[in-house]
Amino acid sequence: MPRKRSTFPIRWLPALLAVTLSACGGLADLIQGRIESDVAGHHVIVTDCYRTRPPKSERLPDENGLPVYRYAPCKDAVVMLRGAELQVNDVAYGALGAGDEIVVDHGRVSINRKGGS
Repeated sequence: MPRKRSTFPIRWLPALLAVTLSACGGLADLIQGRIESDVAGHHVIVTDCYRTRPPKSERLPDENGLPVYRYAPCKDAVVMLRGAELQVNDVAYGALGAGDEIVVDHGRVSINRKGGS
């Protein structure tokens, strides 16, 4: 009995896989090494971080009346917010404006300013 040929061309498999992974944010983010979270009103993106379930940010006790948040999705990326002041891996990056986005990209820190900051 002759073997029935598949109607699905194997050459389409990579394209189908790419579309599927891009639609599934969690798996695609794991493969790309990208973690995202909202911390104290700021969107934080950390690259080069391969975790399936990164920890949530922590609210620590206030310092000098200012709220303190710690977000450490990876061993080599510790984001601290003390009031409006940003610190990443014990290096100060100055004050954030409301809603600013923080990107820690392979150790480089950038702040994407939102609004009038």
